[in-house]
Amino acid sequence: MQLPLLMKQFENREKRAYPLLVGGGIALMLLSLIVIFPLAGCGKVYEVRERELRIRYVNVGIVFEFMINRNPEAKNLKRRINELFVKIKDAEEKLRGESDGEKRIGVKKNLDGFRSELRKIKEKEDYFKRKFLNRIDKAISILSKDMHLDFVLNMGDALIFSQKEYDITEDVIREIIKLEKRGDPVSR
Repeated sequence: MQLPLLMKQFENREKRAYPLLVGGGIALMLLSLIVIFPLAGCGKVYEVRERELRIRYVNVGIVFEFMINRNPEAKNLKRRINELFVKIKDAEEKLRGESDGEKRIGVKKNLDGFRSELRKIKEKEDYFKRKFLNRIDKAISILSKDMHLDFVLNMGDALIFSQKEYDITEDVIREIIKLEKRGDPVSR
């Protein structure tokens, strides 16, 4: 008869020491749901694999110039923009040195015409920039996936030095050429 009495005392002591066990263990079950499942990832187990990061770089400026030089219209826009900058600079110098009112008005009209033409050409240039940058982005995305790269950096922004073996600029140019060939109506 001593054994049931001891068990009853143990139960009373346990209830006082662990109040969460009172009520059939519901509080303990809720606590485990609140704490364990978020820690366990809602039942999913994620395995962390250690591996080396694969980082490469590309000189987007070189790729961009390559694309401009391959496109006659973009190349002519670039040439025309440079010509207009020279004309604007010359007209501004003439305007500063001209004291005659009528000649100043003529120079000012020419200057305004050059600036207006430059704005129109800049809009076309922006179109080509977007078009070329989209192609560059697509080429880099394809190469990144094929080469299983984690990061691709631009040489011109923050990267100061890297070994040549990590440079994928030529690979990006080759990929752009492939993309252009795929897009040609003749190859379809």
